[in-house]
Formats: sequence, structure tokens, C-alpha cells
Amino acid sequence: MDKFLLFSLSIEDQAFVEKYRSPKNEASYLKKVPLGQLEHAKDILRKIGIKPRIMYRGPRYNGSYSTNKRHAHSASLYDTYTRY
Repeated sequence: MDKFLLFSLSIEDQAFVEKYRSPKNEASYLKKVPLGQLEHAKDILRKIGIKPRIMYRGPRYNGSYSTNKRHAHSASLYDTYTRY
């Protein structure tokens, strides 16, 4: 994430991003975001011009590639147009 864009956020939003920000070598912007704070995380990314794509994290059943929303404990947020 661009530091200039983060500077334009409120102090509370900056603290939220710092808490859940992914390392630079990963494709996601935010990771391990609790489901209760997911809407707030999406709003923050939209404020800086990122349309978020959500990948739910938690247990995977029956050899599934991804976690179903009803089984999820947290989420990672990616840019919609970035697929790795």
C-alpha cells in the first residue's frame, strides 16, 4: 500500500491498517481481519481507491480450495484485479 494514501486516512483507520497489514512480499493488502470488522476494512480500502476482493480463512473441508464463509474465522483482502 502506498504510504501517501495511508496518510490521507484518519488516525484510527491508520492504526487499523497497521494492525492487519500484510507483509510486502504477499499479494493481499490486509490479512487475518476478524469477520466482525470486515465491513470496516472494506470501507477503508475503498477510501484509498481499492476495490477489495475477499478470501475467507479458516478450516477447509472435503479438499476444498477455499474456506466457505460459514466456516470462516477471518478474511484476507486483495485487489479485485490482482490474481496470483
